[in-house]
Amino acid sequence: MFAATRFDAAEPGVDFSDAMIYEELARPYSQRQYMKVERARTDNSLDAFDYYKNNEVERYGEAP
Repeated sequence: MFAATRFDAAEPGVDFSDAMIYEELARPYSQRQYMKVERARTDNSLDAFDYYKNNEVERYGEAP
């Protein structure tokens, strides 16, 4: 849940714009200039997903 959008944050007087982040992420990876995202894999990197997949836990985003 959130109270303000990225557009609200960019309003004059607030001047907190993260538009550059969204623009950068919209570019093909090979054309990004300011940020690169790399996968950091460890031996147990999938443990949380495996637990979620194999156990009865609350499923977020599902219709009641």
